[in-house]
Amino acid sequence: MPFAYVEGLDDTIDLRGDKVFARWVERNVRPHRVAGYRAVVLSLKKTGTAPGDATAEQMDLVADWSERYGFGELRVTHEQNLVLPDVRVDQLSALWQEVRAAGLATPNIGLLTDIIACRAATSAAWPTPSRSRSRRRSSNALMISITSMTSARST
Repeated sequence: MPFAYVEGLDDTIDLRGDKVFARWVERNVRPHRVAGYRAVVLSLKKTGTAPGDATAEQMDLVADWSERYGFGELRVTHEQNLVLPDVRVDQLSALWQEVRAAGLATPNIGLLTDIIACRAATSAAWPTPSRSRSRRRSSNALMISITSMTSARST
């Protein structure tokens, strides 16, 4: 293992007394191959904000959490969420308090509200008529080349 995992940690999470924390653990915390650790998914799908967006301040906080609650590693999922992959179980509550304060604790991982979205107007290069024509020309040229090569072989 490339990281210095602490061995012999308690692997149980105390969910008594705080239903909001329990819901977050249920939806946003995943098992880990090392006892006493969990992977934490930070939702970028807070109601009322554009899905997948995070502020510069939130990203600074996430970078800090990756150092303090893990081994400095952060992952991005195809669902447009962030993962802290190596959080100690005994630090989940403290992390959750900070994540919640930063607006990244929406317990919706795997639910319908955990949608993948793209604001095409600002972030994607959608085909325009000129791009489409140019692709068609390229496709036609490729077909002509393939047809020419096939015809040349058969003669």
